[in-house]
Amino acid sequence: MSINGQLNKLSQIDSLRGVAILMVIVTHVCPRTIDVHSFIASLCVYGRMGVQLFFVMSALTLCLSMKARSNEGNALTKFYVRRFFRIAPVYYFGIALYTTISVYQNSLGNVDFSDIFFHLTLTHAFSMDSFLSVVPGGWSIGVECAFYLVFPLLYKYLVDSDGYFRLIIGYVVAIICGVISVQILALFFRIKEDPWEISYWNMFSQLPVFMAGLLLYKLYNISVMRGRSMLILWGGFLFCTILSLLSYKIKFPFHVTLITVFSSLSFVFLYFIFERKRYLNPVFLQNIGRASYSMYIFHFVVMWGYFYLINKFNFNTPSPGINLIIHFSIVVWFTYLISSLSMKLLENNFILLGKRVINRMN
Repeated sequence: MSINGQLNKLSQIDSLRGVAILMVIVTHVCPRTIDVHSFIASLCVYGRMGVQLFFVMSALTLCLSMKARSNEGNALTKFYVRRFFRIAPVYYFGIALYTTISVYQNSLGNVDFSDIFFHLTLTHAFSMDSFLSVVPGGWSIGVECAFYLVFPLLYKYLVDSDGYFRLIIGYVVAIICGVISVQILALFFRIKEDPWEISYWNMFSQLPVFMAGLLLYKLYNISVMRGRSMLILWGGFLFCTILSLLSYKIKFPFHVTLITVFSSLSFVFLYFIFERKRYLNPVFLQNIGRASYSMYIFHFVVMWGYFYLINKFNFNTPSPGINLIIHFSIVVWFTYLISSLSMKLLENNFILLGKRVINRMN
């Protein structure tokens, strides 16, 4: 079976990507909705962990793809060709779109072309000045591309080996690197240990999340979790989620790293829950998951335009909760429509172009 056919059978991956983008969108819509109850708002803040869910699913699918193509020639070069044509075209469109908006709003003098250079080369994860510029939410794309640089090595030496020992040691080392990176940023760059500052966004803080995705692949590959009761799976998911929330609220030592560690582990359990319970994988959620990359890039501009109209014409009900549901649903719907077009015109065509490039290499 081809890798595409194999991934198509794993509907839970698309469903969880759908969950991830819905989490991200609600965390951005909620602060723009007036008078939302503080408890609801705090839950919506946790929607930021949708990015971590994306990372876990990304690591899993990369492992599946690498395993399926382990015998092809020039495997490493082809890996990067596929990744480039999957990520770059939509992201480049996002760079053009948001740079145009920035120019329109602020004038050309406020556009830093060095930032654009880092984003065009997909190396903005390595520049603290460029990290959070140009494309809203683009930091995660930079971190993803940084992970691509080390993934083949991680797969070869930690994943594609017998047993768990190497992977567990690598996972512990990744957590230590995350903790150290936060301390270095706080000490030498005077960046406070706020979970939503660069100390959280930097690639070393996110490395344990990708490692959790590699662990998920090992568990998936030997079917060790499939015989577990649903009580254990739900218990593990809820336990890790609560620990992640407590890390944010109570601010345990090294809480910035622990937030992502516990949330990503919760998603490992969630994967097997979705695998076992097919009713959690409705077609509409899978469709949202397939469009999730474009939705991530474009939901910001949809949200800005929507709330501009809402605030201008005061289209709100007396209930903040109902307003949140309405705003969230409309932003998701219009973002999905735009992203469906993006998939047809950009994503699918450039993925096909990447395949043609690889065929010529053969």
